[in-house]
Amino acid sequence: GALGTVREADIWNLSQGSENTPTPFITSPHLDIDPRISPDGRYVAYYSDETGRSEIFVSDFPDAKSKWQVSFSGGEDPRWNGKGNELFYLEGNTVMSVSISTQPVFRPGNAQKLFSGDDADAILMNNYDVSSDGTRFMIARNAGASGTINVVLNWIREYEEEP
Repeated sequence: GALGTVREADIWNLSQGSENTPTPFITSPHLDIDPRISPDGRYVAYYSDETGRSEIFVSDFPDAKSKWQVSFSGGEDPRWNGKGNELFYLEGNTVMSVSISTQPVFRPGNAQKLFSGDDADAILMNNYDVSSDGTRFMIARNAGASGTINVVLNWIREYEEEP
């Protein structure tokens, strides 16, 4: 299936073979956005402003019977590691980590600060990703007026030529 943020900031589910008919997954009068399915397909992390500010929540997938709040000091833009035992999110310009246990039941650990943007121009909002092992991060940053742009031409040829 595919999840998307549509219809007045609710989260809807569209499964393959469902005749392209989305069904509600998380619906509320609040902002519920940026769904991320866990690697095992059993949970969805997203953020919602139902507490009065953006916080990270996780719900069962595909039925959303249970819901757990993962962040408590603000949170946006969740990302799972490849094993599904760690969830990353942004708290302002700080990347946070929460260990996740799913046996015997879902249980998030306490949030830990990993690192912060080193200046006010750091662009972290929804412009980062984490490697599947959770050890490397790619983050878009504002290079400022002195930044350079490297353009690589004909890069595809490197993959087309045989060694």
